[in-house]
Amino acid sequence: MSEKFIVRKAEKNDIAEIQTLIKGLATYEKRPQDMTASQEDLCYWIFEKKIA
Repeated sequence: MSEKFIVRKAEKNDIAEIQTLIKGLATYEKRPQDMTASQEDLCYWIFEKKIA
């Protein structure tokens, strides 16, 4: 495998990709109905409340 990954802190402009990753995980776990958070919800909990 020749791809390199860079790990960094998430930024607000990453929220669409974060949502896509969470939806993908929910689908993989056969629970897509459990992922109901909007991008606004995720942004609030991740970047404002810093709870996620």
